[in-house]
Amino acid sequence: MLEEEAHRNMAFTFYHAYHMPNLSIADISEKKMKGGIKEITVTIKNDRLMPTHASQDLKYSIERPDYISISGGNVVAGMIVENDDFNVTTEQKVNPEKIRVDNIPGNSTIKVRWIVKGGGNYKVIVDSAKGGLVSKSL
Repeated sequence: MLEEEAHRNMAFTFYHAYHMPNLSIADISEKKMKGGIKEITVTIKNDRLMPTHASQDLKYSIERPDYISISGGNVVAGMIVENDDFNVTTEQKVNPEKIRVDNIPGNSTIKVRWIVKGGGNYKVIVDSAKGGLVSKSL
């Protein structure tokens, strides 16, 4: 009986570990605007079941937030895209090149956007305590 119970526990543990957050940068798009300014929109995808922060973590601010940063240009503004269809965003006024994201939900995507002046060869880095470190260059 103990062997069977240990086997079930092991199977559940592997299944649980499989569904830990798996972050990836799905898309980076660049849109040129007037005056040498570019709008860079990045889609971050979590293709596993668990979010990067549990509800109790968010409620009591146990772990640090996730950070999404960009390098390679002078960042004028940084924002989280709430609704891409209606262009609804929430701007982060302080330190716009490193956007703080409270949570990246499971089986979901989030979008962030930067307004960048000059530069090129942009590199986007997603830093999450539970989801790991992911980077991608444009």
